[in-house]
Amino acid sequence: LGLAFKFRLILNDDSLQIKMDEESLTESGEYLLESLYFMPFFGAVRENKTDGYMFVPDGPGALIRYNKSTKYIAPYSSRVYGADMAVDELKRLNNLMAKRANDYLTEQTQVTVPVFGVCHGSGNNAFLGVIDGGENYATVYASPAGFVTDFNYVTARFDFRTAYLMSSGNGSNGITVNQKNPNNCLPSVSYYFLNGTNADYSGMAVKYRELLENDGTLADAERTDENIPLRVDVLGGDIKNGKIFDKYIPFTTVSQAEKIRAALEKDGITNLTFVYKGWKKRGLNAARFDSTDISGKLGSLSLLEKLQKALESGGGRFVLAVNPVFANSDQLDYKKDGILSMSKKTPYYKRDNSAVAYQETYIVKPELAVDTMKSFINGYKNFYLNFNGIGTAAYSDYAREKTVSRDKTAYVFTKTLEKAKRKAALNNPNKYLWSVTGEYFDLPLENSQLIYETDTVPFLPMVLKGSIDYYTPYINQGYYTEDYILKMIEYGAYPSFLIMYENNEKLSGTPSEDYFSVCFDDWHSAAEKTYKKMNEVLKMTEGRKITAHTVLKSGLIRVDYSGGLSIYINYCDTPAEIDGITAAPKQCTIVGGNVD
Repeated sequence: LGLAFKFRLILNDDSLQIKMDEESLTESGEYLLESLYFMPFFGAVRENKTDGYMFVPDGPGALIRYNKSTKYIAPYSSRVYGADMAVDELKRLNNLMAKRANDYLTEQTQVTVPVFGVCHGSGNNAFLGVIDGGENYATVYASPAGFVTDFNYVTARFDFRTAYLMSSGNGSNGITVNQKNPNNCLPSVSYYFLNGTNADYSGMAVKYRELLENDGTLADAERTDENIPLRVDVLGGDIKNGKIFDKYIPFTTVSQAEKIRAALEKDGITNLTFVYKGWKKRGLNAARFDSTDISGKLGSLSLLEKLQKALESGGGRFVLAVNPVFANSDQLDYKKDGILSMSKKTPYYKRDNSAVAYQETYIVKPELAVDTMKSFINGYKNFYLNFNGIGTAAYSDYAREKTVSRDKTAYVFTKTLEKAKRKAALNNPNKYLWSVTGEYFDLPLENSQLIYETDTVPFLPMVLKGSIDYYTPYINQGYYTEDYILKMIEYGAYPSFLIMYENNEKLSGTPSEDYFSVCFDDWHSAAEKTYKKMNEVLKMTEGRKITAHTVLKSGLIRVDYSGGLSIYINYCDTPAEIDGITAAPKQCTIVGGNVD
């Protein structure tokens, strides 16, 4: 075929690394390399001949247990660090084929860590696969038995080229071709072998945490407080489209935000991570992406500083939320400020719902996003900042004057955040940003619920606990149930609420009307009750690492922490007796807790 490359296979004490030699790929014939796998069937199991599972980094973590062959229409295939919209325009959700807008469709949960794993019987043998080279062009691929073959196997695929839609110049949509030049991809995979009590998903998480601690990505930097933090995201204001002129709608002024803080302080909740959203001029969905001006209808910089002082005096943090990456047509000139795809078009995400204010969301050029970040880092250096979008956005820009690769974007985002006086809060950030993440917002609680995914497991929490404070998605946006509260405790995740001072009817006609119920008066009691239930347990885990996660039996979980602390979570409606303790129904039981 005229294709050749060199690679090294390196055997270490507890691992095996396979790595392509730099600049060794040659393509001397008519064929070009599209994708590459190293040992894709390593650890493969025919149907359920061996007890065990495959691990994939879907959501907080997911298992695909070995089963008999079943006719699946697709394998698990998810690009590490998410889709690159400058390249992956062809990879969109299928039509819902129902009498409602496709706006109800949801994407697979983004892969934020470049790992996968195989377990041949818990407590027997397992390995953790770590993609430690070329991860920006890698895909975690897991094929359950019945899709093409009778084997279960999981591996990493490296994409040197991707199909895209090239304009044919005759007014049609174009033709599908593969990119001409290969990505600057240097594939490398390391397999870490685990046995005995380490041979399960818990052992994989502990091993990965160890690797990240050794390379400096993670440190014992979790803020240790007497009580856990409560994240409260407060909506400032937004725009309402009118027939002639748009109207600005204030949801929560700075003075009203102070009233919310005071009310929570009266409840005994002072450790607040208080995030102010939509505080810029023209509000959450109409302010220019690079604007740094506060809306005069909400307050002033001096009032922001006063609120910040009040929060910090109680042990909390005041955070200003900014989105430098994603913007609608009112927030940028997409022809000038938006990225270009390989086909030299402006890519965007589109909601299939004509009733919403903004259907299209564009991606800001990397250099402009960086300039915006620098403006806030320098202009608001005494404030904590939440850069929404930065954490999950890994993308290229094929501008005619200068191409910026996905690798370069990830690099400049990381380097920009390193220069900030205070570490930023990021939403569900990719692994390469963890070293510069102050607080981790929106930790996923579920996997993508694919039909062959049998278990959701807390791989991410086990890696992060003790290093970065991480928070749940908004509890009042679909997670306010007894079982979800127990799961948040099981995962060691801190609670989050989205609120505003005004009544919910103020949302009507604004782009924020998706947040159907956020009035503080409506959720005040629920927030206090939820926080106090979670704090009673999780305050005992401050500064500790999760060392093991065990399903003792259906509905009964034990989570072990450093220092001899164990938490039993009983999801059942009846008491459970195990390990000499009685776990009350729908409750958590704490055992031990001696300090190391």
